[in-house]
Amino acid sequence: MAAVICNLPSVEVWVRKEYLTDHQSGHGEFVKGVWVSCKSIPGRAFYFETYLPEYAAMYDKLPISAFVSAPETPSPDMNYQDPHYHKYQRIKYHQLYN
Repeated sequence: MAAVICNLPSVEVWVRKEYLTDHQSGHGEFVKGVWVSCKSIPGRAFYFETYLPEYAAMYDKLPISAFVSAPETPSPDMNYQDPHYHKYQRIKYHQLYN
């Protein structure tokens, strides 16, 4: 399986602990982490390799949904965009055209 891996700046994040225990436990708990690299695997979302200082371990292939910026459980009441909002912008990516 081909993957593109890139280094990331050292960004401190909070990792939702349930992602470290296969969603069996740790709900509502958080562990401090530091991003190390990002992986792009075809057909999947980005995965992040994260250093966890509490365990002195590197954890590989965590999805973006495993991270929060502050140690608090995200609210399920998200602010959705108005479905009747029609101000879209068309972008032409020059890198995709020959």
